[in-house]
Amino acid sequence: MNHSIDRRTVLKGLGAACFLPKLEIMAADAVASRPKRFCSVFFPFGVTSSSRGKEHPALWYPKEVGKDFKPTPSMEPLQHRDSFSILSGLSHPQCRHMAHITNHYMTGSSLKRGVTNHESIDQVIARTLGKQTRVQSFRLSTTDNAISIGPKGKALPAIKNPRAAFEYLFAGAANPIEAEKRRALDKKITDAVLDDYKAFAKQLGKHDRDKMDEYLTAVNEAEMKIKRAEKWAGTPFPKVERTAGDFASDKATTEEFFDMMYELIYLSFETDQTRVATMMYGAEDASSSVVNKFASSVIGGNLHKCGHTYQFDKTAKWDRFLSERLHVFIDKLRNSKSEHGSLLDNTVILHGSSTSTLHNYRNYPLILAGGKNLGYKHGWHRTYSEDIPFNNLFVSIANSLDVPIANYHDSTGRIEDVFDG
Repeated sequence: MNHSIDRRTVLKGLGAACFLPKLEIMAADAVASRPKRFCSVFFPFGVTSSSRGKEHPALWYPKEVGKDFKPTPSMEPLQHRDSFSILSGLSHPQCRHMAHITNHYMTGSSLKRGVTNHESIDQVIARTLGKQTRVQSFRLSTTDNAISIGPKGKALPAIKNPRAAFEYLFAGAANPIEAEKRRALDKKITDAVLDDYKAFAKQLGKHDRDKMDEYLTAVNEAEMKIKRAEKWAGTPFPKVERTAGDFASDKATTEEFFDMMYELIYLSFETDQTRVATMMYGAEDASSSVVNKFASSVIGGNLHKCGHTYQFDKTAKWDRFLSERLHVFIDKLRNSKSEHGSLLDNTVILHGSSTSTLHNYRNYPLILAGGKNLGYKHGWHRTYSEDIPFNNLFVSIANSLDVPIANYHDSTGRIEDVFDG
């Protein structure tokens, strides 16, 4: 049997109270209680890379493999080389036929006709890590949908307004009395719906049952939110040295907007409001993607069209912009110290896209950062055979966060070298 003790434990005798010295058992307990976190950031349309015979000096992927790789111009803003690694070659084998689709990135599901998506890896992780936090998973996006997929294979909603996200994390949606009334009403509604459904479910045909399953999934999610709200009802929101006004984004530049989004993830981790967060720059839905609006002020053009017309001078500017924003985020986590080390040391960050370049669904451009205390070794450009599923990395990440899954969808094992120095 494992016993854990705290340094605040005292030995009492002869009328005196003595604090214990630091013992090995205390260190083991500290490791076990150390919060572990996961953050996934998705951007669409891939990166500037060799495509259809076109070359450019600002290609994203380093030419060198191993620990002595030379950062490309797009990666130069990432200054803490010991905090991240470049991964190339990985992709989802079942998803190499798809264009303008985003929902497979965190699942690996083919989404061919008749194929239903499944729960994304961040949500699998959140079911374990989210037991200890007010917010099970914190989902940000520039659209209404997150990169996250729920248990029934549907995209989960995201918050796209930074101010609304701040209020969700730190202000609550209503005053305590009104919130309690709302929870009680919602509970009565969900209970009534479930009772009524049980009464007539056997009378429904398959099509109606499928429709009801979708509806009841939403009801069930509402019920889970009610239970979580009840659990945390007596716990005050944490105080932070920021206000909702700091996250007003109406007149924000593209740089300011995404720095706000990253700041919100940082604050959510620092205050332990959540331990799982995702952010989506935009979806893979061609020229209509909202990311084009954000990118236009950075590159002076439509990002999707620039990719199609090989305007690599412009697409490389966006690549560098992404690295600049990621560096600011990594730097914040790195400089946030606690008894458990920095936030970065206890957080796994996956930054990537589901295309290497426009509509090429192989060789995802991936940056894996953080997680020093979880065993990750960085400073490498690691390459993999395209026969290795991207989901193998998901299994390794989940296991490092104490989520004991042996496989995930089409995984064939774990990727071990991310833990090798």
